[in-house]
Amino acid sequence: MRRRAKYLHVASGVAHGFTLAPLKWLGVGVFVHYHNALWPKGFEPRGRKQQALLRAEAWFLRHVAAGAFCCSAEIKRQIHAITVGQGCPAYVFKAQFHRHSFEAAAAARSHDDRPFVVAFAGRLERNKGVFDILDMAARLDDGRYEFHICGDGSELDALNDLRRKMRNPQVVTIHGRLDRPRLLAIYARSHAVIVPTRSDFP
Repeated sequence: MRRRAKYLHVASGVAHGFTLAPLKWLGVGVFVHYHNALWPKGFEPRGRKQQALLRAEAWFLRHVAAGAFCCSAEIKRQIHAITVGQGCPAYVFKAQFHRHSFEAAAAARSHDDRPFVVAFAGRLERNKGVFDILDMAARLDDGRYEFHICGDGSELDALNDLRRKMRNPQVVTIHGRLDRPRLLAIYARSHAVIVPTRSDFP
């Protein structure tokens, strides 16, 4: 308000949309960027709290938001469903990457090489499946597999505690948040990068 902004672009998950309503009344155009679906595809929320939040989101999209940017067609479809087609304009965008990020990519490792190296990079949250990685590692702790967990989040300490209690904790390395060159080095060493998100993650 102090800067007299004409527009606000906000990432979904930062705040509930309805809390931004006063900005519209002050003449600020609010655009929301959705990087996650509103619910896991095929599993529309049935709980009262989730349904109430969806109704509030639908109100925000009909009466407050000037536009919505969606990283997938599924998100746009869900917005259309909750607003019954009467929400703000919604646009699908595709992520853009700099070419130089891929020019020096390492050659893929042979899947016969051992140890077989598996990497995860993302937020360390239960619904991202990070604890499932420890379960995998515990079952594959014969020295032929190696897991690298990169990122930060609310479950970092709990993840480290659980790792220390494993029979062979050296099978898993928890790096925390890495700068880009170090993360790319982990990718280059890996046979596979996994995204083990759970069904309650949209």
